[in-house]
Amino acid sequence: MEEQDVFFKSMEDHGIDYQSGIERCMNDNDFYVMLMKKFLENKNYAALELAMESGDGRRAFEEAHALKGVIANLSFNKLYDAVVPLVEALRGEPDMIAANQAYLTFSSEYDELTDFIKSI
Repeated sequence: MEEQDVFFKSMEDHGIDYQSGIERCMNDNDFYVMLMKKFLENKNYAALELAMESGDGRRAFEEAHALKGVIANLSFNKLYDAVVPLVEALRGEPDMIAANQAYLTFSSEYDELTDFIKSI
């Protein structure tokens, strides 16, 4: 298996739809990888973490919803599947019990993906 094939397989294993992501980046692999690395600098996750810890469901919704858009645009499908239940639990009148459960799953997936991105 070629090195590039291993790289693509590794992305797939981490829930990244590389083909969709690179198409959004005009088929420029370097640009896509740069955007993936920029994701590590996104401040919404830290703000979400603080909002969840303080029980501020409305603020948590704003941060989770912003992350959902970034995650979708980068084709991080596994992480997207984890953030949607969190956003929905926080939408309208927040259900903090459901949100906390969804947050645990999302946080675990987030850590796994960011560790992978750091290794690229």
